[in-house]
Amino acid sequence: MKSIFSDQISQIGDKLIEFCENHEAIYLYGAGYRGTRLCQVLRRNSNVNLQGFVISSGEEHRKFGLPVVPVADANFGDNCGVIIAFEGADYADIQRRIEGRADILHFPDKMFGVLLQRLCIENAVQDFDLQSAGTIPEKSGWNNILIIRLDVIGDLVMTTPFLREIRKNAPDSHITLVVNKANEMLLRYCPYISELILYTPDDTEATELDDTNVSALKDKVKKYVRDYLQYRHYDIAFLPRQFLAGRYAIEEFLLLCAAGANSTVCRVNNHCQESMWWNIFSKIYCERGEQHEVKYMLDMLALCGCTIEDDNMELWISQGEKIYAKNLLNSFQFSCRIAVGLVGRNVPKKNWPERKYRDFIIRMIERYGKKIGFVLFGGDDASPTAKAILQGCSENEQQILDLTGKTDLAQAAAVMQECHLYVGAETGVKHIAAAVHLPVVELSYSLPDSTINNESDPRRFGAWGVPRIVLRPQKGLDGCKKCCQKNYPHCITQITVEEVTKAVETILFDHENPILEMNR
Repeated sequence: MKSIFSDQISQIGDKLIEFCENHEAIYLYGAGYRGTRLCQVLRRNSNVNLQGFVISSGEEHRKFGLPVVPVADANFGDNCGVIIAFEGADYADIQRRIEGRADILHFPDKMFGVLLQRLCIENAVQDFDLQSAGTIPEKSGWNNILIIRLDVIGDLVMTTPFLREIRKNAPDSHITLVVNKANEMLLRYCPYISELILYTPDDTEATELDDTNVSALKDKVKKYVRDYLQYRHYDIAFLPRQFLAGRYAIEEFLLLCAAGANSTVCRVNNHCQESMWWNIFSKIYCERGEQHEVKYMLDMLALCGCTIEDDNMELWISQGEKIYAKNLLNSFQFSCRIAVGLVGRNVPKKNWPERKYRDFIIRMIERYGKKIGFVLFGGDDASPTAKAILQGCSENEQQILDLTGKTDLAQAAAVMQECHLYVGAETGVKHIAAAVHLPVVELSYSLPDSTINNESDPRRFGAWGVPRIVLRPQKGLDGCKKCCQKNYPHCITQITVEEVTKAVETILFDHENPILEMNR
């Protein structure tokens, strides 16, 4: 059943196109973010005669080759329509300024983003000449399966149960997985896929979706499919992530369009999207309840007739990588090795302050002496953070091993497997730790009023399948809601060294599976 919101989006989208096509000339009221986004979309429709922008005040100029004129000076002409395209518009004031010289269309602010997504994707569908999707065949007919997953490390690790369970349900099929080239090392030895194809996506967020992006990406994707996926004749294709959510999501969808699978499956987070795209996909799983990302993906498989037996994550580490880890840690022998996951200074709101990491490490060493060592993990961008921590712990540097920027993903996983506990930031390293079965102390910048769809919510994106303790701020600071909005360590600074120490000790001395003995 469609929701009221879904019906409204559908009706508004239809009304917008109808309004444009029924007027001889169209102007956009507003030349800012919304106006320019809508301009890029509407210019793709040959039936829309877009003449330019109008603004309440200012100097006449041009944007995208179109005139931008003050509304008082606008010469609209006969049968002209004006679309209000800026947030918080005063409809009565705009009516007064236009004074009956043109028809006006206005739609609610909250629906603008979803509406633009619909229009942009409709343009992409037209470009690819995408027809209504066919029905999903029985599992026995899944001879060739395509799975597209381009996003970041943690999301890919959380997809490993999906890969295993689809192989169990289609044991004889040829499974092709398209992944971000940067994540190749994590999938090299995956036993559940027949073919791993690498793709280098552009750094485009779904929230940046506009016609310029779609047009450029479309050409790139078509060439890629010609080179790597042509003539494959896929029986079914899956987009495991939430539709159009997050980095590289646009290219995932365009790859799906270009691959031309007989049937396609995706998942969405509300009935609005479900109804908007129902004729593009063969099956759409609308997320139900408040679940972890792993469960959403497996539920999508179940909707397609699959039996789900196991929801554990896993990674596949070669013998060579295991030997690498053993050799590396040969001179770093401790009763307990704690993996510390750091993020770079380019995402500082996720990072617990360096001085607090330093104080935590010093406190733990003071309490447990030579029983405990710390291994710092992260990419190149986390190296400055690690260096600052080491400088503050110079007296204990023999008990700290800095691997930030010094291993590939597979090597990091192998070393992580030799550790006993993870503590640190919300990062892909956290999910690698969970996949190799480490208990996790998670330092989250998510706030108590976070929703399940928030990118940082630990209910959805926390460590999966292992003992874990989540620490997060008790409240938002300076107006932050759901998650921290600042571009520096802010809300997360409320997590204390005492809280982290207590959480780590709770896991270390768990009465059923202690990592350290109680005698300190």
